[in-house]
Amino acid sequence: MKKKIIHVIDTLEQGGAQQYLLDLLAALKNDFDFLVLAFEGGPVANKIKKLNIKVKILGIAPQDIGFSRPANIKKVLYWLQKSYNNFQPHIIQTHLLGADTWARLASPKKVKLIQTIHAADSFRGKIFSRKGLKNMFFDKALIKKTALVVVVSKAAEQSIFKENISENKIKLIYSGIDRKKFFPQKILRKKIRLLWNLKTTDLGFLAVGRLDKIKGFDILIKAFNLIIKKNQNLKLFFIGDGGERKNLKILVKNLNLTKKIFFLGERHDVNKLLNAADIFVLPSREEGRALVLLEAAANEKAIIASRVGGIPEFIKDQENGLLFRVGDEVDLAQKMIKLIKNKKLRFKLAQKAFTEGKKYTIKTMAKKYRKIYNLI
Repeated sequence: MKKKIIHVIDTLEQGGAQQYLLDLLAALKNDFDFLVLAFEGGPVANKIKKLNIKVKILGIAPQDIGFSRPANIKKVLYWLQKSYNNFQPHIIQTHLLGADTWARLASPKKVKLIQTIHAADSFRGKIFSRKGLKNMFFDKALIKKTALVVVVSKAAEQSIFKENISENKIKLIYSGIDRKKFFPQKILRKKIRLLWNLKTTDLGFLAVGRLDKIKGFDILIKAFNLIIKKNQNLKLFFIGDGGERKNLKILVKNLNLTKKIFFLGERHDVNKLLNAADIFVLPSREEGRALVLLEAAANEKAIIASRVGGIPEFIKDQENGLLFRVGDEVDLAQKMIKLIKNKKLRFKLAQKAFTEGKKYTIKTMAKKYRKIYNLI
């Protein structure tokens, strides 16, 4: 009989944690019996359902589940306990802060618990501020009944050491990508560049991710503004959607860059669109383990990223990419100019990133999880 495993997550809106979960489920769906519980729905729910894995959604936004709303906490705990009783899991694995707290609190004593830490040090540090002392208390108390804590980066691992979690409960499992899906395609590159109105002499910058303040896309726009006057052959493209879309478009308009910066919205063909770019930029203010960096590397793109969280664990400055100071648009602009002027450097960094990225595949990630699930 297959082991029954429940994954509990705050939301199924598109994001790094959700993609991590989706990839894991797709890789192991034939080996284990999965159920996914989410407090809030989103586009990832349908992707999971297409794997023939059942998804149950409570319908309460994660931000509405807190100590200021005890009625919602009661609903969440009742829903979780009922779902556990009906499914009778061997293992419960949690993702993101809300699920880490409430899903473990509601869990039966005999079920093995796995907590997944997706966020890095500084992000969790803000969560566990004085304002979040109750969350921190629950997290420390619940770790005693948790069998294993999986971290997606060494940066995330360092953050949980500060919460006094014993080292033998921690397992580092890097996320991975499907290298058969992400690879350079020259013919496709020409077609997409034609659609994007990119001439052979133009350089295309690309950024991918949720349009959220934490992703730092405003920093990239400001940096682009600093270099565009002397480099008119540049264009910048954003793929993704989110709450900051309106503010970012206003910023672009105020800087008179509407003919140079373009928002492509949420796309499901990022693996294809990456081909059109020359330089990939990840300007995050906070980051755990960015899958999109592995995707860009697999497409042989020169990469510029902020020196934060788990990013430096993959991108080594001057070796397989360039790193800039977090939140510093001037430093970012200088790194952009460096790659604009040096085609050989772009090629060298892209090749090194492509090779380094081969270590991080979904197959490798799934192999480690398969072992954990079978032994725990």
